[in-house]
Amino acid sequence: MLLPMLSAVRFWLGLNVVLLPLILLLRAQTPQAPLTPAGVLWTLGLSAAGFALGLAFARFWPLEGSPGARAVRTAFITLPAVGLAMVLTLTVQPPVTALVLTLAAFLGSQWRPAAAAGIPATPTER
Repeated sequence: MLLPMLSAVRFWLGLNVVLLPLILLLRAQTPQAPLTPAGVLWTLGLSAAGFALGLAFARFWPLEGSPGARAVRTAFITLPAVGLAMVLTLTVQPPVTALVLTLAAFLGSQWRPAAAAGIPATPTER
């Protein structure tokens, strides 16, 4: 139970390692204010919420089946996540784009623990 959770946290941290520099680069190219510590916390929170949404969605609708079914499944997670991100942007107006939630939800729904993906958990199992 603890190993898949640690794997999910590691994936979420890796997602943020990629997201935060991209947000910094985006902020450097636009006339917005620089990214503040509050913006970093918002990014972490939005990516955590999106990743949790994607994991919950993947639990109820696993990623098996034909490519057409996978495309429909992806649309069913992406559209509500984009709507939720738009509502958050309009109501809360966070200092970062709320589309981070959508990206994290999409990636969270695609993520599978190493054991479920058929990848050996330790080098000795290879």
